[in-house]
Amino acid sequence: MKPYLLIVVLSLFFYRLQSQCYIPYIEYNKWGLLNDSLHEVIVPKYDYIKNYNDDFWIYRNGLKYGVLDKNLQEILPANYQVFYWIDKQKFLALENQQYVLRSWLDNTSFFLEVDTIHQAFSNFMLVEVNRKYGILNYRMEWLIPPVYDEILTNGKDIIILEDNLYYYVDTLHRKRYIKGFQDAYFFSEGLAFVKEDDLYGFINEQFQWVTNKEFLNAQSFQEGLAPVERNHRWGFINKNNQLVIPYIYDYVFPFERNRAIVQFKGKWGVIQPSGRIVIPLEYDEILPFESNLWLIRVKHLWGIKNEKGEWLVKPEFVDFRRFHCNYWMFFYENRNSVIIDKQGVKVWKNI
Repeated sequence: MKPYLLIVVLSLFFYRLQSQCYIPYIEYNKWGLLNDSLHEVIVPKYDYIKNYNDDFWIYRNGLKYGVLDKNLQEILPANYQVFYWIDKQKFLALENQQYVLRSWLDNTSFFLEVDTIHQAFSNFMLVEVNRKYGILNYRMEWLIPPVYDEILTNGKDIIILEDNLYYYVDTLHRKRYIKGFQDAYFFSEGLAFVKEDDLYGFINEQFQWVTNKEFLNAQSFQEGLAPVERNHRWGFINKNNQLVIPYIYDYVFPFERNRAIVQFKGKWGVIQPSGRIVIPLEYDEILPFESNLWLIRVKHLWGIKNEKGEWLVKPEFVDFRRFHCNYWMFFYENRNSVIIDKQGVKVWKNI
């Protein structure tokens, strides 16, 4: 492989900037950007670069990070060890081994007396202090004090672990339901799966049971169906607790775009909500691609197949990455690479 143009994707998802996609790549161990016409827009000069949101890019020189704006101009020098959150008003960073919240608007700063920031959302942060978890807002007020061994949050639901039971709480630290559960997860489509008496069932947001406690395991509702396990086999129920796909699978994933990836006798395939098989249960691994195309692994090599059973890209790649604008990078065993578009067409390769 000639070393002068090896493209490496830095992020699973990139955002469109100025109606233009940018694709990070590396040349002689320095990072630059291509546009979606695969022309160079930033010559390779950074040690790392990735798109953070619609307005900012993060770059690294050495071990420190800085910021580019949407016009790809450097607006913050590389002074920060880590960026944890960024938006149009503020950003979180690790600076000189201390977490700091800085404002873009007036350049004010607040130093956080925390050991670790685990997650940051628009309204609050999940942080750790002395090996205990709490939730802090951006006014530096404790919504939930750092006294818990575990806190789960998706930015909306908050679940605390107290005395080996999981409780749903609000941002005022009030329990939304007096009882705790052996296990609990976030609400999806108005329902959440929880564990009580060593079995799982589903509750609504009023904490009323909408199914019996009868499942060995469960996953969240998506597209009106939820994966559930009984007798060590997986099937799907609807919101009326009716079994719509029988318990026959080794494992399943939730429905997405009217399709679900399922495993039967160690092999993977794809089904519709009716249970009809659209990709035969004969592959070593399957992942979603674009639209109704699928990434298929045969032994250790990946390819792309449509639901007509046609190979759009034969299994010949050992790895892949996805970036914005529906382009994917696939790697051969020798680390040469190609770019493939959302139709499964090879549009570029390094030489």
